[in-house]
Amino acid sequence: MAIYKNSNTKAYFDKEAFDFDVGYKSGLELKDFVRRLAYRWNQPLIIKRLRSLVHLAGDCTNRLFLEVGIGAGQYSIEIVKAGAEKVVGIDFSKGMMRCAKANINQLNLQDSIELVEGDFLEIGPQYEANFDVSFACGVLDYIEPNKQELFMRQIAACTKNGGHVIISFPKKRTIHAIIRKIWLNIFKKIPVFFYSQDDIIVLAKSAGLLPVEEIDCGALTVKKFQKQV
Repeated sequence: MAIYKNSNTKAYFDKEAFDFDVGYKSGLELKDFVRRLAYRWNQPLIIKRLRSLVHLAGDCTNRLFLEVGIGAGQYSIEIVKAGAEKVVGIDFSKGMMRCAKANINQLNLQDSIELVEGDFLEIGPQYEANFDVSFACGVLDYIEPNKQELFMRQIAACTKNGGHVIISFPKKRTIHAIIRKIWLNIFKKIPVFFYSQDDIIVLAKSAGLLPVEEIDCGALTVKKFQKQV
């Protein structure tokens, strides 16, 4: 079963991979005024999400991490810099994988970050109970409602008993949500999804995850859960 039902989603990430990568760097390389404006609006939020992940990961020393939706690799790179023994990063987008490989090679982190191209729901079972911490940032935004619980159960299954899962959830009923919904749903024909606190509680419970800590980033929240033994 594929993680994303809508084929436009994969094509979108393949096409926009460069812009996603630049979003963590300098907006000067973006192609036009609209993209640079979007960069100025989004960048503080995505940087806060990145810093929140690193904070919630805690002591990374000698720990094994899984990143679902590695994108251009920025999160895994920061986790390795924080002391992680190894990160396995999975992504279904060839464009994103190219960006991630370039960023990782530039920093000579090939031995610490393993890239795996594929659909997480299809290849995830081979990694069951392998990781101290599993995380996904900017992923639940694009997963159809009928697959959200399955995703949560699979990322929990990849995590060792007593280990942690860290996930970002875009919030419902924010200005950011309204603008993203108009831009992605109407103009890009890509479904995008948002979550209330009640939604998150239901998803966590379905996967046997207990909430531990969260950081409110404004338009999104980053939550840390513990897998029940």
